[in-house]
Amino acid sequence: MQRDDKVLAEQSARIEQIARDHSIDHVRVGGVDIDGVWRGKRVALEAFLATTAAAGTHLCNAVFAVNMVDELIDGLAYTNLDTGFPNVHLVPDLATFAPLVWRTGAAGVLADFVEPDGTPTAVAPRQVLREVVDRLAGHGWRARIGYELEFYLFAETPSSAREKDYTGLRPLYPGTRTYSLTEIGPLEDVLGEITRKLAASGIPVGDLSTEFSPSQFELNLDAADPMTVADQVIFYKAGVREIAQAHGLVATFMAKPDAECSGSSAHVHQSLWATDGANVLVGDGQPLSAVGRAFLAGQLATMAEFTAFSRPTVNSYKRAVPYSFAATTATWGWDNRTTGLRVIDESQAGTRIEHRLAGADANPYLVLAAHLAGGLHGVQADLEPPPPTGNAYGLPADPSTALPADLAEATERLDASKVARELLGEAFVDHFVTTRRHEVAMARAAVTDWERRRYFDVV
Repeated sequence: MQRDDKVLAEQSARIEQIARDHSIDHVRVGGVDIDGVWRGKRVALEAFLATTAAAGTHLCNAVFAVNMVDELIDGLAYTNLDTGFPNVHLVPDLATFAPLVWRTGAAGVLADFVEPDGTPTAVAPRQVLREVVDRLAGHGWRARIGYELEFYLFAETPSSAREKDYTGLRPLYPGTRTYSLTEIGPLEDVLGEITRKLAASGIPVGDLSTEFSPSQFELNLDAADPMTVADQVIFYKAGVREIAQAHGLVATFMAKPDAECSGSSAHVHQSLWATDGANVLVGDGQPLSAVGRAFLAGQLATMAEFTAFSRPTVNSYKRAVPYSFAATTATWGWDNRTTGLRVIDESQAGTRIEHRLAGADANPYLVLAAHLAGGLHGVQADLEPPPPTGNAYGLPADPSTALPADLAEATERLDASKVARELLGEAFVDHFVTTRRHEVAMARAAVTDWERRRYFDVV
């Protein structure tokens, strides 16, 4: 794969300076798979600088043929037993190189998957997002994204959590204390270290708060372009997990770790900007411009068929509970947290659309690709949104605003989506749909604790 020599030299000099400043001795070089898992290799710094930075490395393309727990998925066209699982090239995006200061001597770099003939891997999530961003650029727009992630911290180790079969885990603090500054104070050792070390690793984080269940937190990334934000989410999750473990804790981004607790979301704030620096969501003397209304309408129109990207696991749908602040309908409202889309018009610069569907378990590249593609569809089709909604939880059942109730339904809606196939690519949609059907089949075959408790000594 051809690399620009001047850019490569500039990036190499920057990397060498970072390596000196942070005593880096190894680099995690990896790309992100369908499920959002960062996969790659640990490369010694000397080897990275001498070879990998410019030439990349190779992985078996089976990384796109397995699920998140490395079970092989049948029926994939991209790679399968008949193809023999050949190599795929992994090309580092040197602009993402950053010290991972929570781990001594470590740096990380995100990489793109590229086929042996030099073409980008069509099923790679980072490439899917890049193509949507390029489509926006074709209209003269760039997106600006703010990503809000929730997670839980438990007073467990990875071993103790496994020994308990991930049930009955001890929360870091008891009771529900939303936005509690007294609860957050005693946790400064771990929470402060998380925010400081993420920031020192080039992942700027804003505010942090306690959320609606014991040991649930929300930590927000500063707004940036879509690719930068998605890349930062990968490092963010790695940092939170590893710093938690260093404190004898376990972190989870599972959408709904316990039926009695709140789900963990990934709220996405979006705005569009023109080359002259104007926020194109506002104008025409209205809170939302014609483009803004069409962008909003497109996201509403595609929300149901794109749900599988925002809620990609069987567990994801356990979050969708009325009166829980989770989105349950394809609706919108002004500064309204009961709707799927919350429009915020606090100022011209601050006017944005918050998409509230995704869970913390979702792949950030696919979440952003789907959201932006939906908005772009609305612009291309010149759609108009329906009137805003008040309490979305109190609305009567309406097929036009209903969202898929589970992953099986969401997968079939995506498979039938002409918009997804047009804007995200046939090969990618087919691949993703096959992986979700596999996940559904695995869940249907599983015998759960609920089933044993309910039926074991009764039937």
